[in-house]
Amino acid sequence: MFPDDLKPFYVVCDASDFATGCALMQFDDEGRERVVSY
Repeated sequence: MFPDDLKPFYVVCDASDFATGCALMQFDDEGRERVVSY
């Protein structure tokens, strides 16, 4: 998905004892969560 500057962005993060990960997300036009970047 390409970023849409008119929609809000949000960050989803998760971590364990061994790793950390985050994704930059937006909702698409149908209301589904989509990854913009990992």
